[in-house]
Amino acid sequence: MTNSVAEIPSELKRVIDVEEEKDKKLVQFANKRKVVMLAIIASYVPARVSPARTESAYVGISEEFGVETVLSQICARPEDSSIPTYLLVNSSGGAVSSSYKTAKAIRDCFKKITVFIPHIALSGGTLLALTGNEIMMGTMSQLSSLDVQIVYKDTLVSANALLRAKGKLDKYFAETRVEDAPYTMKTMADSLDPTIMEEWTGAQETAVDYVHEILQKSGYRNAKSIARKLVYELTTHGYVIGYEKAKKVGLKVIPHTCDLEAWQMMRYWLGKYMIKAADRHFIRCIMPSQKETVQKEK
Repeated sequence: MTNSVAEIPSELKRVIDVEEEKDKKLVQFANKRKVVMLAIIASYVPARVSPARTESAYVGISEEFGVETVLSQICARPEDSSIPTYLLVNSSGGAVSSSYKTAKAIRDCFKKITVFIPHIALSGGTLLALTGNEIMMGTMSQLSSLDVQIVYKDTLVSANALLRAKGKLDKYFAETRVEDAPYTMKTMADSLDPTIMEEWTGAQETAVDYVHEILQKSGYRNAKSIARKLVYELTTHGYVIGYEKAKKVGLKVIPHTCDLEAWQMMRYWLGKYMIKAADRHFIRCIMPSQKETVQKEK
């Protein structure tokens, strides 16, 4: 990874935010543990892109190219990709396809991944977290449902909302004749567009396939069952999956108390970037052989 930033084409630097981490404390920790450390961090402070508009980090093209830039250099040396990896994720998610491609690239590059979630890994961020052979969670750690969000009447809604509405109508009209149904129920039934329903159902099944694949690559034997739970069975997209619920879902989670030193180090790493205004994820990497040459923070 030495001089990797200098090797990034200037045009690509405008799209991504990728750097070697120079913090002495973090570099020393990676060297002591002999681990690759990779961070994908979304700030809680949006970047102002115009006088009237701000944008927050979102898993998309920037993250695809950013992670590819890091992994292309690590995976070029098989001895590096076989080193245990600590992956820090803090993200509210983003595009389904970008989240899947990024997660797959990470999972395919490394053999043993421990994921750390000091705070949030939501939606597509949850998919990134599932790349871990184990996921370390603490008191405020949160994963979320992986149901697909669809634009509907100028807002985002879960594809599950339409499927649940159809289920309720099917049950109602199984017991009630159409001519006996109140106007509201008839209107609701008439408003269901079968083409849209097929599209949304397809999107959900695609999500199941993506989640299933990542879980399989991460060593889950019951990957299909867990994938369906995460896509279909939670009540809302923002449903809080903490440590205990993650364990019940079947995820390979471990408590932060298993390794307090590593946990505190990841919280420290998150703290360096979580309030720096940005419209893309900070992607930072440390190789265990990286020299401890440190630049002071400005």
